[in-house]
Amino acid sequence: MSADWADYRPADFLLFSGRTYYRLFERCNEAHTAINLALMAAGALVALLLLLLLRGDARVRRAWPLVLALAWAWSTWAFVWSLYLPIQWAMRYALPVLAAHIAILLMIGLRRGMPTPPPPDRIAAGTGWTLIGSAFLLWPAVAPLTGHGWRSAELFGSAPDPTALASLGFALMLSGTARWVAGAVPMAWCLFAGATLLTLGQPAGWWLLAAPLLALGASVIERIRAPR
Repeated sequence: MSADWADYRPADFLLFSGRTYYRLFERCNEAHTAINLALMAAGALVALLLLLLLRGDARVRRAWPLVLALAWAWSTWAFVWSLYLPIQWAMRYALPVLAAHIAILLMIGLRRGMPTPPPPDRIAAGTGWTLIGSAFLLWPAVAPLTGHGWRSAELFGSAPDPTALASLGFALMLSGTARWVAGAVPMAWCLFAGATLLTLGQPAGWWLLAAPLLALGASVIERIRAPR
């Protein structure tokens, strides 16, 4: 029995090819063009306001987790449930976890009198904005750069991978327990999706695998440099 298991490769557990995988995003974009673009624009706008206002405005700080919750809710239904679940057996276990993550983001955004968290260390903040920037600027170009065309572009709000990157970047703007509560599911998704992409021969998976490590490293450095 052990010899039989030793013969398996990661690709043997996937029931689809890279072409089939990117075809899912093409179908999602074709079916929901207006909604997908609107969520992408809303997320980019709120992220930009958060950066320009340096998190000083409570309404902007509350809007960002609410936009993330909406983005996860839409990508979970429009992509994970409707398109990905039929070809990826692991999604049946991911769906309740994603639902819990959406609830957590809603609680963060709807919490009245949400205190302003202390500003993150420069390394943590820089890492967070790097992840957010990659979600909006880098990830939509992955599909066309790998020969799958712009119609298969993965957009924040409809595709889980860029949504997870932006969520992990946002988590680094939080402090204490809230950072880990908000960042746990995006970290797990990045690891799973990164491994999937590498198994499909897509080098973009390395960035998804690196994202949780960068977030953990930035948090550790922040903790070490914090005044005692």
